[in-house]
Amino acid sequence: MRMRATPVRSTIALLFALAIPLSALAACSSDGSDGAGSSTTTSKATGSEPGDGEGTDGASPLADRFEAIPAADVEGPITGGTYDVPYLGMPEAWFDQYGYTEEEYFLSGDATAYGAKGTLTKDGQWDVAATDETAPYTTRVVVRRPAEAKDFNGTLVVEWLNVSAGRDSDPDFGFLADELLSNGYAYAAVSAQKMGVEPGGLGIPIPNVPEEALAPLKTWDPERYGSLSHPGDDFSYDIFTQAARTVAETGKGTPLGDLDVQRVIAVGESQSAFRLTTYVDAVQPVTDLFDGFLVHSRGLAAADLAEGQTPPAGTQIRTDATDPVLQFETETDLQGLGFVGARQDDHEHLVTWEAAGTAHADRSTLDYAVQAGRRWTDANVDLSTTCGRINEGPQQIIVQQAFDSLHDWVVDGTKPATSPRLEMDADGKVVRDADGIAKGGIRTPAVDAPTAILTGESMPTTLTEGDTLAAGVSANFPKVTVTFQATGAAGTSLGFAYAGTSYGDPALTFQTRVNNIPILGSVTSTSNCTGFATSSRSPARTMYSLARICASSAACRVSWTGAHGPASVANRALH
Repeated sequence: MRMRATPVRSTIALLFALAIPLSALAACSSDGSDGAGSSTTTSKATGSEPGDGEGTDGASPLADRFEAIPAADVEGPITGGTYDVPYLGMPEAWFDQYGYTEEEYFLSGDATAYGAKGTLTKDGQWDVAATDETAPYTTRVVVRRPAEAKDFNGTLVVEWLNVSAGRDSDPDFGFLADELLSNGYAYAAVSAQKMGVEPGGLGIPIPNVPEEALAPLKTWDPERYGSLSHPGDDFSYDIFTQAARTVAETGKGTPLGDLDVQRVIAVGESQSAFRLTTYVDAVQPVTDLFDGFLVHSRGLAAADLAEGQTPPAGTQIRTDATDPVLQFETETDLQGLGFVGARQDDHEHLVTWEAAGTAHADRSTLDYAVQAGRRWTDANVDLSTTCGRINEGPQQIIVQQAFDSLHDWVVDGTKPATSPRLEMDADGKVVRDADGIAKGGIRTPAVDAPTAILTGESMPTTLTEGDTLAAGVSANFPKVTVTFQATGAAGTSLGFAYAGTSYGDPALTFQTRVNNIPILGSVTSTSNCTGFATSSRSPARTMYSLARICASSAACRVSWTGAHGPASVANRALH
């Protein structure tokens, strides 16, 4: 499959939350009282019936599907707060450029958790039902719609906001904005997960960006968002469902007002794609709410359905799905995130696209981050100095084509073109030609007539004990492997460090081991190592993301305490 060379704005982008969160350019927070203003009173979304037409494969009209899904109470549009702007507000110039409006609403209700009857199997054909466990919630949704109802094309796109870095980010809106805003779509960004709302989650620092700017909603602007309340991710699937159902309602007092929604498509990238994989297999068969799904850059895993209910590695999209699903995968996703282990053949309601020359995050990531961030801060942040070399490949234009094809599939049943698979070797690595370009996959002029090596891999550099990486150069080697020995109290070799990501931001994961068995360890101090942030990823692992490795000229020193006593990494020349 070959893509046509289509011109595209260089300023639309994805911000991959694990490496450089979109909120990196948000304004700083300050203390304030709880509660934001709104120009309307709280009401239940009880507008007129939407979507009277038949959908793909004879799907029932939205109004019929709404009957079994409770509508949330709606408050808004929300105004005020410390900054008087919604978190993740789109660039101001786009309102006039595309003829769109943007409003934020608070949604409140009681959410239900889901549970599986029996084992969660790799084929995704799970028997799932709503449980008796419910919890109250108040979350928010950012709604963008054509200013004129006549310009609306009938489709609402709902994004599951990514929370990999401990705050909301909207990567798929960054990728798709040109496509959505140029063609009359309505869009809703849903804060579905607790980490994006409540304090206490993972936070990854970004050089020259205030820590307060990289925060969940209630920390970033407590005056605006103080009334929000999230009960936990066991309830996230139902919160997402209720939010989509509520926004899709038509009528006075509803977020979309006079727009007549005919169909609803869910989108989510990276961590959010893991959640949507589980949603497709577990929740969609129960709710039948969405007309289609863009599952963008998922890996080997699917997200937990509930606490203690983890899908197996390599979970696939169920073959008895009844609504269109398009999976989009970059080189990074197959090799770095292990999607190669979740591959499956296309079937009646599944198409998977794999694109050569693409990375999980790329140049468009930085472009969108800078442009969108100007709404929150006038700080002059140059993210290119943080990321060093970064992929400038064709992902954005292919993702937009993928979404357009998915939309046609939903509207009139025209199935997207079949994608060739990227060639992978027996070790799960992308096969490359003599120039280093991936073989197979969707092809574009950027890889068939290359002027640069476009790849989803990082350029590896391996350092052993005592080796030196020159000051500032580390940013140009996103994947750095450092091996060292550290002696614990029992004289056991404890220390092993390895590259934890390849998404453009240097990162190290420190894992403490005894006889090659992971044990609990935590950092107790660092010296001359800027950019460290700790986050417990599992009982056996602590992750440290470095924006730069030892930016000073002094040696980087890290000390941590493991289960078998203290250990330290001293005088490692990683500056």
